[in-house]
Amino acid sequence: MLDQIRFIRDYKAIYLGSKTLDSKDNDIWFCILNIVFAMAVQRQESSPLHQRDNECNRYFRKAWALLQPEVIL
Repeated sequence: MLDQIRFIRDYKAIYLGSKTLDSKDNDIWFCILNIVFAMAVQRQESSPLHQRDNECNRYFRKAWALLQPEVIL
């Protein structure tokens, strides 16, 4: 589903400031990043389930806001 090599390469480039994205690509990329974070939080079994759910929902809401589904749908 996700090209891990490309994602990590882009993540490192953006983090180091050597890559910039236009506004639309920026929103989509950070939407994907927040979804990755949401999924990673759900896999963190050392945290209580309610805490994982709260954190996951926070990342998902950020991704949803960046995606702007009302525009797409």
